[in-house]
Amino acid sequence: MLIESNALFTVPKSINHTVFIYMKSDSNTSVQDMRNTEAPYVREEGDTIKTYYTPYAEFAKETPEYISAFVEEIEKCSGFPRSDDHYPIDSNSIQIAAKAFEQAAKTVFGFTLSLESDEALQLDIFANAHLIDPRIRPYFHEEKLKEDLDEEQWEAYSKLYDEITLPKEPLLYYAMGCFLGEWLVRYRNCTWMLFESLNPIQSFPDMAMTLDTACMLPFSQVVKKLTDPEGDNIGFKASMRLSMKQYFGPFPLIASLGDLKQAATILLPQEAVIASEKASNGEHEEAFQLYTKAIEREPNNARIYSLALPSAWQLEHWDTFFEWSEAALELEPENTVINHNLAVLYSYRENGMSKAIELLKKAIQSDSNYGSAHLTIAICYFEIGDKNQALEHAKWVEEHDQKLKERAVELIKSINAQ
Repeated sequence: MLIESNALFTVPKSINHTVFIYMKSDSNTSVQDMRNTEAPYVREEGDTIKTYYTPYAEFAKETPEYISAFVEEIEKCSGFPRSDDHYPIDSNSIQIAAKAFEQAAKTVFGFTLSLESDEALQLDIFANAHLIDPRIRPYFHEEKLKEDLDEEQWEAYSKLYDEITLPKEPLLYYAMGCFLGEWLVRYRNCTWMLFESLNPIQSFPDMAMTLDTACMLPFSQVVKKLTDPEGDNIGFKASMRLSMKQYFGPFPLIASLGDLKQAATILLPQEAVIASEKASNGEHEEAFQLYTKAIEREPNNARIYSLALPSAWQLEHWDTFFEWSEAALELEPENTVINHNLAVLYSYRENGMSKAIELLKKAIQSDSNYGSAHLTIAICYFEIGDKNQALEHAKWVEEHDQKLKERAVELIKSINAQ
């Protein structure tokens, strides 16, 4: 059996049949105790991280009049300066900026944006109609590119796309990022985790995973929306309904990849932070004891269970593995990874295969693109003699998951040879 993660763990010798188990852990990252308030947190940004403050499009030589009027209205409504490299990070300022963006959209463009609406596409529709480069707007309909463009129109659009310019207006991206972030807080189990300083003109990745959570960068996302309105669809990425089922919230909203470690650890109790470092060094017994204390301290924190499970697995504490998995599923019943990993262990139990298949079906229902669950359920079906179902899922993996394709091909050969 293989455990997929950033590093490969040793497989317990008591396991004797081949099933693939996927556990996410940041094993190559040394985690310090970020809750020590005696030494204030200082962001460290090397040259690589600093390059992300350069957007993907050229800045416009002059701000278009329609954008200028919009930014002036945001400035008027919020009281924040039009240009600044260090916008405020406190929750009150963020809410003021988000509300100002909403009000300015109504005043200047007559467009209704609302944090009271759970519509994920509203920001795309607004941006495509009023904020993106005016030369490419005719090629868009509401939230997406028009589907009936002919060859001549495609060529024209492609040429204009390469010439997209970006208004150099920091307040625009600050207020727009605050609006997006506030929407994510309300509807996608996110939480602000901002640290000084905040430069809103940036092109960081939209999302970064660590320690079984996903940190999102809303200020980067809105900048990238204006440089690539077709590819960086905010509504699609803001929904995150499928990918988020592999991670545990609340999901931190950050302003720099330099804050990734800080944001991921500050929401954990101290024991869990230290335990993660112990586990990354292979000290699973010490990690297990610390995770046990962390769970006692915060029994309703699903992310602690997820981080703790690999240590329980390595130490072959199967009863605890079951207990912690069940507790995690009580809190996050649709989490694909926990459903999958618990299914693996059920498959080893006498008469446990039906329960394993039930959990794997649940994982696939939550995320139909979760290759590990498809491969594992194929193996389970093969073991109970259901070759048709086994082949169906194994062939899905072969066609859709390049990382697992080789294993799927081997399984298909075994099924056909039997």
